[in-house]
Amino acid sequence: MIPAGVTPADSAFAAKLQGISVATFRRHKAWEQLPPVLSRKDAKVRIWSQEQLLAAHAGEPIPPLPRQLTVEEMSEEQRAAVEAGEAVPTAPDPDDLLDYEEARLALPAERRPAPVTWRGYILYGTGPTPRPQDEHFGVPHWRRGALAEWNAQRRGRGGGPGRQGAPDKNGRVLKAERWTIAEQRRERAAQMLAEQPELRAETLAQELGVTQRHAERLLAQARAELNAR
Repeated sequence: MIPAGVTPADSAFAAKLQGISVATFRRHKAWEQLPPVLSRKDAKVRIWSQEQLLAAHAGEPIPPLPRQLTVEEMSEEQRAAVEAGEAVPTAPDPDDLLDYEEARLALPAERRPAPVTWRGYILYGTGPTPRPQDEHFGVPHWRRGALAEWNAQRRGRGGGPGRQGAPDKNGRVLKAERWTIAEQRRERAAQMLAEQPELRAETLAQELGVTQRHAERLLAQARAELNAR
């Protein structure tokens, strides 16, 4: 999660501060010497607070995150996570930016889609989902407030037909939506290949939820575009 009021920074920014390449930064796990990442533990892209990175680079005290919780305000689970090296949690704000899994978890438990269902909504347009309001480092993000507004307008557990990303009356995903989904897959494949030069089709297929053959085509296209630069 990117808390409201925080300037996000990625591995490229962190590596540049240290005067090294992104490849060297990753190879030597240089992030272990930095303030905790804001992104969730199993996120594919590491995101930091730019303000905290700059302070750490200058040897200054690390500034707290906006609305950062005190130890007394944290739950036992949150305290354990902080002790394990995760970022200190913050109080919710309508302008917080959530990635797709954080967005799912922000929904009330009784109206929260299962992971595979939510993934289908996002990647395939198989159900009504709000469009992301922002994108940072190739990762779509949803505003917490917009997500709450969308959830309040849903009918029942799923949502009515004809909403953005929903199939048409024949169960087919609209052409424009299919194009958007395909473009997102191509962008994600290119991003993962840039981060992992030895990326395998099996890994990409699992990440995107597509067949291995489809992943192989995406990977070949991403490599061709990378070599053409």
